[in-house]
Amino acid sequence: MTQLPDGPTNLTQGNSAFFTVKFTDANGNITTPLSATLLVSYTNINLLPQTDNVTLLPNNAFLTGTWSSTNAASGLAPWTITATGASSVSQTGTIRVLDEFGVLNSGLLLGAASAGITIPPPLVINAGGTYNYSATFNGDFLVNTNAAVTINLPDSRLRQSGVSVRVADISGSPNATIFPFPGQSIQGLPNVPLNVAFGSFTWFPEPAPLTGWYA
Repeated sequence: MTQLPDGPTNLTQGNSAFFTVKFTDANGNITTPLSATLLVSYTNINLLPQTDNVTLLPNNAFLTGTWSSTNAASGLAPWTITATGASSVSQTGTIRVLDEFGVLNSGLLLGAASAGITIPPPLVINAGGTYNYSATFNGDFLVNTNAAVTINLPDSRLRQSGVSVRVADISGSPNATIFPFPGQSIQGLPNVPLNVAFGSFTWFPEPAPLTGWYA
């Protein structure tokens, strides 16, 4: 699985990510350890934090293995790979588990888009403060700080039909609170805390004449 340089690699729920890893020594020569450990952390379908441990094994000059997203809820799934006997992590990356859009081949998405909609890179929040989720911004909000963060959702009536908002933690110790537009609610609630490590939420605008957000 290749980690794209511009952000997380997209994967549709229920599909698998196939990892092919090359290791090199200090001189740049290919070396093949006996095995390596892939750790994938995510929020599962019961909305609880979970970490999967996958053993990568030699396949010619590479180490390979497969992680299934069957038990993962939509959101971010950071991963690390550590060679057996190594004292530090060899490679890191992030999978974005999606619950919509089309798939390509094994489910690995090269991009996520819908007719007339552009999916921009996510907005990464690195400091505490208040952040407003624009009605025209179709990317994700990623919380990368343990400082207090307030996120204000847009008026659901101004959101393109069917386009979700996504808020996820990548810090491991979030302290965020998400508020709807005044007079609206999020699943009937006046606000929703994001305080679970690597937790995430995906909401959709309620259809007219309703206003607010549903999961």
